[in-house]
Amino acid sequence: EGWSNEKWHHNPMNEITAKRLAVVRMLFEKGKALSYEGEPMNGLCLLPFHDSVEMFLKLCADEKGLQVQRNATFLSYFDLMPEMQDKAQMDSLNSRRVSLKHHGQLPSKLDVEVSRVNVTDFFDHNTPTFYGCRLDEVSLDVLIEFQEVRKYLALFHQFVNEGKYGEAQ
Repeated sequence: EGWSNEKWHHNPMNEITAKRLAVVRMLFEKGKALSYEGEPMNGLCLLPFHDSVEMFLKLCADEKGLQVQRNATFLSYFDLMPEMQDKAQMDSLNSRRVSLKHHGQLPSKLDVEVSRVNVTDFFDHNTPTFYGCRLDEVSLDVLIEFQEVRKYLALFHQFVNEGKYGEAQ
């Protein structure tokens, strides 16, 4: 699965928003990778999953110009943005994370799988609504500091998307 998509590069989004969304994707991908590990390491996926969702919620609130209190709860974002979907599933994710992080209770394999599906659904339902693209279309290229390197990566992705693997090399 590539980190770039032509549609993403044409999305009118400022660079800071693009970078923050790329970090959300990176955290989500780290959570997914951990979720496929063996037990008990797979349970650690709850931490980056939760962080990715929380960062996404904060980004959406910021983009909408909403004032969020410093002590706002995870679920309060859903009240501020009623168009945000999957509140009940994210409440369950939050409960599983609290059990792991604050009570040392390791999630079951089923809890890990449910969390992966719920977070995937959350991003599938909400990223198009707020940003007009899927999360897997978000490019991490925006996190690269050097413009020249970004230019070569854009060319690489273009060639790969066109099936021109020789040119991509």
